[in-house]
Amino acid sequence: MPFPTSILTLLTATLTLGLSLFPTFVSATCFNTGAYWDDKEPALQAAASACDGHLHGVYLAGESKRACANGTDGKKIEFNIFNMASEIRKLGPTECRDGLAREVVGCERGGKTSYIYWEFT
Repeated sequence: MPFPTSILTLLTATLTLGLSLFPTFVSATCFNTGAYWDDKEPALQAAASACDGHLHGVYLAGESKRACANGTDGKKIEFNIFNMASEIRKLGPTECRDGLAREVVGCERGGKTSYIYWEFT
């Protein structure tokens, strides 16, 4: 049995209003300079280690934290996490690892992605 037109109109209006009230707030860029990730595993391990270390935890409004590690073939691996919120936020180790892993896996030379509260580089 098909939906009455008035119900479809109501559903369409509700979805349209809901989507306009809650935008995605995602911005992603892959870097076009720098070394290629030949073997992504050392970078993923470095990200996990940094997130289990000092990159997770409490961030003040506008605070960023950095970590760097030595990769294979003399390559330097740099990570940065920035709290874009205007309030104190807590970043857990799993969210930290997931955010940095997306930059390693998603881009051949690394990248930067901004979400609602966090920017991972």
